[in-house]
Amino acid sequence: MSTIRVGPTLFATNLFWQLTSGPAASAAAARRQAAKLPPEIGTFGHIVVRRTVPRQYGVSSVNNADHRSGMMSAAAALADILEGNWAGLFDVAEGWYFVVCKRGIIHPDSDRLFFRGERELARRALEAALQDDKITAAYAPDDMNIGRASERCAAPLLAKAGRKMSRFFGVNRLAPLDQRAATLRQVMKAVPWVAAGVAALALGPPARELVDLWLTPPSLPGPLRVADPWEDQPPAHAVLRSCVRALLTYPELPGAAMKGAECRPDAVIYHYTPFLRVALPLIRGERAAPGCRLHPDTGSSLLLDCPLAAPARMGRQAALTEEVGGQRLWDAFGALGAALALGPALAIPPRDPQHPEPGPRGRMITVSAKLDLPPDAVAQAAVAIPAFTVAVVTYTAPNLWSFEGTLYVQ
Repeated sequence: MSTIRVGPTLFATNLFWQLTSGPAASAAAARRQAAKLPPEIGTFGHIVVRRTVPRQYGVSSVNNADHRSGMMSAAAALADILEGNWAGLFDVAEGWYFVVCKRGIIHPDSDRLFFRGERELARRALEAALQDDKITAAYAPDDMNIGRASERCAAPLLAKAGRKMSRFFGVNRLAPLDQRAATLRQVMKAVPWVAAGVAALALGPPARELVDLWLTPPSLPGPLRVADPWEDQPPAHAVLRSCVRALLTYPELPGAAMKGAECRPDAVIYHYTPFLRVALPLIRGERAAPGCRLHPDTGSSLLLDCPLAAPARMGRQAALTEEVGGQRLWDAFGALGAALALGPALAIPPRDPQHPEPGPRGRMITVSAKLDLPPDAVAQAAVAIPAFTVAVVTYTAPNLWSFEGTLYVQ
């Protein structure tokens, strides 16, 4: 999810913000510069151009199905209302919205919407931003107890921005990056209706009947769309963040040390080893954390099985090609020194072998990685990899992390 709802209005989040090369650059120059962004950064479909000096623009990934032309940018709206150098973490219905703004310019590492279950990650993002001495104001919910931060509600600020800018359609709003192609598509949609009107006026009633028949949509039902296999699964970046939060905030078990864990989208299993083996029967009698189940693994260890709130499903996303998908994986994880292994591209098996679904199903690549850092360090990079899922995240004390997943490709 990358939108915030305020009343009937949706505001766009999770844009990639940049500055133009010249202080007097026009909106057209910002659009040209955005169109030349290297493909390894991403492929973008919409752009927001702000009235700042130098000119700032934000772009939205083509894989982001939530964004629509005309939608206002939440970060741009807040940056125009709140003055000075500030960092904010706003409690919204969808989760926690993080924005940093310096002298009216949105910081490229902000404009990020955290899921409701990512409270700790959101808090850490704000605390990292507050390390900058130039930040003079901070906003966060009071119950987070973040030093000098005061609470501000984003909803009335965004509603005010929506009313203020309602007369100026282009200000802080998403527009197609390729404006000429978008205009051409609109013109081509209008051609049949214009031609039908001209024919009806020129040829009289007989032609009008034919025109009505031509323009009336057929009543036959269209073909049913077959859902892609990744649509009902949560995206990789959400699973990585959820599991890291669960593993770093593991329940304490008196008399035992947590030696490892396996995390899946909906559950996590912690492995504990008692400090003294003779204390194992006593530890088994301890009351487990709420919702968790404590049971023995072997004669010398214990397992604590806890449920997790599964992240929201991925929804419709266009899969990348095998070459582009593999390159994005290497770019995301290789820079952190991760040992990445990719399997061959195999055909996606049908859900029901007895009744295979029609249409192309694409292919799937197994992905496994080992790294010394928590995987949330690369979760943000995984946002740019559509149709990517993670099945399990494993932690082995003291600092070995690994995960296994699947990349679906065309």
